Amino acid sequence: MKSYMKETGISKAVIFPPFPHFCKKIDTNAWLAEQIKNEPQFIGFANIDPKQVDSVQKLKKTFESGLRGVKIHPPILKTRIDDRRNFCFYEKAEELGLPILFHTGVHGWELESYRPLLIDKIAQTFPELNIIIEHLGGEAFFNEALAVLQNNSNTYAGITTTLLPILESEWNPWYQGTERIKMVLRQIGENRVIYGTDFPYNDAAITHREIEIIKNLELNNETKNKILGGNLKKLLRLPL
Repeated sequence: MKSYMKETGISKAVIFPPFPHFCKKIDTNAWLAEQIKNEPQFIGFANIDPKQVDSVQKLKKTFESGLRGVKIHPPILKTRIDDRRNFCFYEKAEELGLPILFHTGVHGWELESYRPLLIDKIAQTFPELNIIIEHLGGEAFFNEALAVLQNNSNTYAGITTTLLPILESEWNPWYQGTERIKMVLRQIGENRVIYGTDFPYNDAAITHREIEIIKNLELNNETKNKILGGNLKKLLRLPL
């Protein structure tokens, strides 16, 4: 990751641990916290299944260890976004001031359990909980993601892997293109759009191209800087 950041000119990044079921013998969140405790260029997010009975305790533990947000990947975790079992978890994240990033877009499993529109219920129920809608719903669910963003000022547009139509010689199902990104900026403003690299799935060449696309948009430099880190720093209460 350090080499990747050096190659792409990125000075600070949010980093996630592996999904727990990939490394069953260790606490991946604790592992990440330990790995980055002396690495100021990294801000750690936890990976937690919110429907688990001990999810709130895990969240408190990760907060105490220095992690500053949570990634939830509903189809990987087989967790319905608006499952009532998750609400205590969302409430605790709101209380602790920890943003939640939801992976969105078609990714196997039953679509009705993780369609972006379900995030609206969470954003409405927990108005002080900051939520990043990563990948903008993918190409298939863009309109749902946009509706949630329009309806809730506590939601943020994650534009990770949305800028290039082809990835590794295959069509990119998360592609949105610059016109949709401009639409999002028009609809919700410049303060709620966040770029991400999706490392290690995207290599340095892809990230270079995406950053150049953002830099070449017909936007002022302040807006570009907000997209490329400024908004995320503010969300995480980091020095600007």
